[in-house]
Amino acid sequence: MRVRVKLVRPFRDAVGKPEVALEPRKPGLVPALEQLASEYPGLREHLFEGAALSPYVNIYRNGEVVPVDEAHKHVLADGDELLFLLPITGG
Repeated sequence: MRVRVKLVRPFRDAVGKPEVALEPRKPGLVPALEQLASEYPGLREHLFEGAALSPYVNIYRNGEVVPVDEAHKHVLADGDELLFLLPITGG
């Protein structure tokens, strides 16, 4: 199985390129993100707070938002595309 991970800043800066191909060892989204953070250690600080997914990152799978509290329910499929964005706030 191969998953495409598109990266925008600051995630792209942490990896050094705008996209990576991930071949998850496990089909679950959270284990795949843990694998990605292991392969690209600079991502860990953006994706995780300790052992938990960061609530400050929006995760998209095939263009659909994945709520952080439901990420453990998601199983990846071959050809899926992941994207991470930081929430924009202002006022």
